[in-house]
Amino acid sequence: MIGARPAAAWAHRVALVAGGLAVYGLARAQPGLASAAACGLAMAFAWSVRYGCARRRDGTALLIGLWTAMGLVPHVAFCLAVAAGAPLAAWHVQTLDAVTTGLVLAWAVRAVPRGGGKVALRAALTGLPAGALSASLALGLLFSLRHGGALSPYSCVQTAASAALGHGAAVDLLRQNVGDAQLGNAALIAGLWLRNLELHHLHGLCGATLAMAGWSLGRSAGGNDRAGWAGLVALACNPLVLAAPLADENAFAAALFATVLAVALSVHTQAAFAWVGAAFGLVFAVRHPLAVCGPAVAWLAWRQASGRGLVAFALGAGLSSAFEHAHHVLAFGSLWSFETHTQVPPQRYELLGVALSARGLMNWPLHDALVRTPHNAWPMWVQWPLHALAHLGLLAAAALAVGALRWLSKVPRELLWWTGLLLPVAAGLGVQEGWDYPNKMGVGLVFVPVLAPLAGRAAAERWTRRTFAAAGVALVGLVLASRFLTTWLPEVPMDPRHGVARRAPMVEWPAWLQAERLRLRPALLPDVAALWRHGPPFARALHDDPPVPLAWMWHADELAGAGGPTDWRVDLSDPPLSRGSPAPVSLAPLGAVAGLDLSPQGTHFAPAVAAPWQPGGLAAWGTADGRLAVLRLEAAALHHAIGATDAQFDDRCRGFDAVCAGASLRACAARHRAGPLPAQFVLRTPVPRLSLVFAVSDSANVWVMWRFARQGAALTAAGPFVYWHN
Repeated sequence: MIGARPAAAWAHRVALVAGGLAVYGLARAQPGLASAAACGLAMAFAWSVRYGCARRRDGTALLIGLWTAMGLVPHVAFCLAVAAGAPLAAWHVQTLDAVTTGLVLAWAVRAVPRGGGKVALRAALTGLPAGALSASLALGLLFSLRHGGALSPYSCVQTAASAALGHGAAVDLLRQNVGDAQLGNAALIAGLWLRNLELHHLHGLCGATLAMAGWSLGRSAGGNDRAGWAGLVALACNPLVLAAPLADENAFAAALFATVLAVALSVHTQAAFAWVGAAFGLVFAVRHPLAVCGPAVAWLAWRQASGRGLVAFALGAGLSSAFEHAHHVLAFGSLWSFETHTQVPPQRYELLGVALSARGLMNWPLHDALVRTPHNAWPMWVQWPLHALAHLGLLAAAALAVGALRWLSKVPRELLWWTGLLLPVAAGLGVQEGWDYPNKMGVGLVFVPVLAPLAGRAAAERWTRRTFAAAGVALVGLVLASRFLTTWLPEVPMDPRHGVARRAPMVEWPAWLQAERLRLRPALLPDVAALWRHGPPFARALHDDPPVPLAWMWHADELAGAGGPTDWRVDLSDPPLSRGSPAPVSLAPLGAVAGLDLSPQGTHFAPAVAAPWQPGGLAAWGTADGRLAVLRLEAAALHHAIGATDAQFDDRCRGFDAVCAGASLRACAARHRAGPLPAQFVLRTPVPRLSLVFAVSDSANVWVMWRFARQGAALTAAGPFVYWHN
């Protein structure tokens, strides 16, 4: 009789049948993805059987299976193929999937009593944290939509991944460097492509990982499901993470590092720390600054699994990172030379009377004065904390501080461990002043795993009057500290070494710096508007477009049709970069006297635009094709310093491709020089669509863009958006 059996047992049978059919269909349609699913599920099952992860309901078994299949297996295949000098192929990865699946299942069977397979499988299924798993899958989907549909610009890690697959020019990745590609990222992306997935799927994977790791870290810190939910929300749903525009090495490192910590804090065996070590080696190959976290994780291995755990961790980390170390020696000549070091000439420093030489633009106390990166409002010592506070909001930060206070009062050793884990990487990153590319602010994502245990501790706290008083004190302290840094801190001079390192003049925009100071002034509530800083957050869900649209912030349906010529009134009397400023473009009556006409084919250059808010005024570069017109404005001082050389024209006409794909074909065809322009002038374009780009930084592509479209007699405007790239 059916009713005699528990409903849960029938639910498990239905789930098994449905899962089997899904795997069969997946194997027929996508063999690479099916082999990954089989490998990941086998690893998760083996871990549950071996170490009772199901009883803890913390999701660590799923995290281990996920990153074994999507991270470690492709990484090993990548290293073996590149070392052998052969292109990485799908059968390499699928073979390793099959070998790993067989080994871990055999490993699991040894721990299952005879006839106990059904019981073990049922225990693994019933031990899944169903609510947290569902939330993680939903957040993974949202992260995928967040990244999908956005123009993916040139990326060194994508170029390295293509080279590993044998596409394009032949590159010896072991002995050569592609841009500053750290090869762990290239391995992840190449494995993703071989599984017939795209980058937005990897972004979804990172989102789901952050959610599940946040659940695990929150529960381990707070001891209950409420703390787990707080950790999940704090780690995966905060604006600091959601506003990151790219699925790049910062997102990969944050997700994988959170997984490493979640697993390391919940396991106590030698084999477990061998996996933790292998995953940590991959973390290093993805983001080198996290190497300094190794001693803290090694100490945890020794504490939780004695000397054998420490040895297992060291062996796993050493083997997993060996290829990256070999790459450093063969490509750069030293184990201590990394990819980014090739971009900066050696600098001389002095610390406590000892002379040092390093490839990096270090700040005080290594440098003799406190400086800041051009186009950043503050030195990185201040910029990164304010960046985090501005996104999280002061109220949320004060609540997290309560979690820290609970740790300090109840389990000070744990808080000291987290401090020892993150303080070295914070000091190492804070002392460097080379973070002028927009995506480099995302390096701060490596710190986000600590948000989950802090939130878990705060949620587990019984909020008495004393707790609220502590939160109030923390809030007042954060308000005073942020007000001091943003208002009363003396202005720090720009670092002059950047111009020497980049062989280009460093010209700043005062209006941009003022806008940045206002943006990074923390408010009480989280900065939800930051989600729109780099464009609409869910562009893929709003447009039925190919994954890569034709132009940045435009989609195929918006660029369809010619529409006829359009006259625009450009008004640069006031700085357009500050928050709340009006759009700098409006419609002008057709037939007005045009100060700049982009209708003729080629690049149009106006060396002097009288903008009273920018010292020395502006220079304008423009072009148009049958889809879109682009006008780029930059500091005139930059043009005067370089000179209107042939190389500069070539650089600008090629640079239009970053905003409108294929625009350089038309822009490089001819050159047109215009006379000086007033602060208000009429711009004529052959199409009714215009991208207005303010090039805040020429060398680092810090660009701000508005987009405008004429629809009949109406004007639609969007922006400003900050250009992102990797």
